[in-house]
Amino acid sequence: MNDRNDPPGAKRRATAHFHGRPPQAVFKASQPLRRQSSALRSPVTWGALAVLIGISVFLFSGTRKMPVSVPPEEAPPLAQATGGHEKPAEERIGRAGDSARAIIADIRAGARSHDLEELYTQAGQFLADQRLADAHLLYFFTARTGHAASAFVLAEMFDPNYFTKDTSLLGRPDPVQASKWYRNAANNGYAQAGERLKQLKQWVVKRASTGDPEASRLLLGLR
Repeated sequence: MNDRNDPPGAKRRATAHFHGRPPQAVFKASQPLRRQSSALRSPVTWGALAVLIGISVFLFSGTRKMPVSVPPEEAPPLAQATGGHEKPAEERIGRAGDSARAIIADIRAGARSHDLEELYTQAGQFLADQRLADAHLLYFFTARTGHAASAFVLAEMFDPNYFTKDTSLLGRPDPVQASKWYRNAANNGYAQAGERLKQLKQWVVKRASTGDPEASRLLLGLR
């Protein structure tokens, strides 16, 4: 049979009869595929997909950009800030050393006279009241400014020959700091500082003879 001479649709009808089905079956089987293809092309379907994608992007980006709350850093406990010494109730009301910090802030702001002798006396009062943080801060401030007596007292706080827990913020003596502040006092004309340096050197020599490596290193600096 010549296909070119067949009328249109004759081949499809012949194929349908060959499989034993009515002609309509061939066309009905393919109709659901066309409906599915048209459904995917529907603007409603693509619109719904676009909405879902937009929501997903929003949630993902919102999660990435959400700020994280960081708790504020806690202030160190009083025992850590003051070497573990318990202070009178009036000092425990605020942070240790706040009184001295306020005095120093007033001086730097020009609201208080920079009288080193007055500050030295105030530091001594803090020390007598066992307000060690305030005393240490004022002695340190005046010593750095060139007050020899303050440097001497500061050195004595660290000196292993004179160290007591009642007058020092540290839990143990520090000969390096003692040497530093005795030298500061001596350079500013405090005569007794030179004698204390000799005593400190004797202590260091004795410790170095026992094999103390820290004392041996310090001894090199005292020569």
